[in-house]
Amino acid sequence: MARARHARPSKMRTTVKAAAAAAPVGVASLAIAAPAYAATPGQIQQANQIVPVPLPAIIHVVRTATPMYTVRPDDSLSGIAQGHCGTPSDWTGIYIRNKHEITNPDDIYPGEHLALDCRQVKGVSDPDSQPPVQQAAVVTDHASYSGYSYSGGGGTLSYEGLEALWEAAGGPASAAPEMATIAIRCESGGRQYAYNPSGASGYWQILGQVVPGNVFNPMVNAENAVAKFRAGGFSPWSGDGCV
Repeated sequence: MARARHARPSKMRTTVKAAAAAAPVGVASLAIAAPAYAATPGQIQQANQIVPVPLPAIIHVVRTATPMYTVRPDDSLSGIAQGHCGTPSDWTGIYIRNKHEITNPDDIYPGEHLALDCRQVKGVSDPDSQPPVQQAAVVTDHASYSGYSYSGGGGTLSYEGLEALWEAAGGPASAAPEMATIAIRCESGGRQYAYNPSGASGYWQILGQVVPGNVFNPMVNAENAVAKFRAGGFSPWSGDGCV
């Protein structure tokens, strides 16, 4: 009978057998040793560093208040633009910005607060280039005034214009020539924006306003004059030596 040959088990086989013997019953395991690894102090410090993340820039928008201007007697939009914007043509921007306050660019009144929007807007006609409103009639003798139609304009008015304004405001026609004379010779010279430091304002230098509204508005000024006349005749103007 031939003898069986017994080879010496290899080192790997011996290691596997030992691992199998040490494992729980029914569990086959293979132990593979991992190589030892040690991080350097520099690597640990780098791993612990907090890397800042850039945030979006925060933009602060500073809104500046729109400069305002208070209208004074004898002001015009082009004059305001010349003085505060550098060119009279910028009156168009001021007008458009303040259309809630201004109905006619030719008519602005002392005391109005206007936003100074310095820019030129196309399509807005220059008020200084517009032809003056033609009056319905020309009366050379204001004492013979009769049936003159008020056009609704302002500015510096003649005897006839003041007479028409007086009647349009409800004043009696019989007093129209005298009231026009008072306005031109004794009070305002017929100037819409005439102003006295005492506070007397407009055509008939109204002091102690009784009809509300802007006293420099032609109709408001005339209505105040009519109200004072109905209350005391010519006496409110008697101190001026006209009546």
